[in-house]
Amino acid sequence: MTKLQIHQYPKLIEEFASENFNLKGLIGILLILLLILSLTLVYFVKTGPLVITLAPNGQILKTTDKMTDADVSAVVKRYLTLRYSWSYSNINQNLKQAESLISPERVSSYKSAMIKTEQYVIQKKVTQRVYPRSVEVDLKNNEAHVVADRITIFNGLWAATKMQLVLKFTALSRTAQNPWGIFITDEEQEVMK
Repeated sequence: MTKLQIHQYPKLIEEFASENFNLKGLIGILLILLLILSLTLVYFVKTGPLVITLAPNGQILKTTDKMTDADVSAVVKRYLTLRYSWSYSNINQNLKQAESLISPERVSSYKSAMIKTEQYVIQKKVTQRVYPRSVEVDLKNNEAHVVADRITIFNGLWAATKMQLVLKFTALSRTAQNPWGIFITDEEQEVMK
């Protein structure tokens, strides 16, 4: 049997108390870090996603809150590509993607207007391409005047026509699908001149 030496007992308690104090300090520091991380997480969740606009070559574009002619022109060209350039095999996907460029309160009327177009295109196996010639942006009236060449192919017949549109637009918040934050609110065919 070994006897516990009394003179070492207070030293063990002192070391145990020291380790206990160090652990309490470490737990306190970890709790403070946890609080900071939790507050940071709450802040980032409340601010929402940051939309980064990329150029076609992959470069990051500087964006401003101010609407520019170039931004509107880019939205209009993208809209024309999705809304008017399609084939009978991909019209559903293109028109669905075009919804992201339309003002949220107008999406339901857009969908209902496109039902007959989709049915006709699929039934008659129509292909169409639109090539914009000019896009004139009027920021004062929130309008874009578009002149484009439209090539339509059905039953092996090609038809080329001139298309003139007036697109009205508004600026809303940016989204991942619409990094410009510019949405089409109305579309009118202009009378040919």
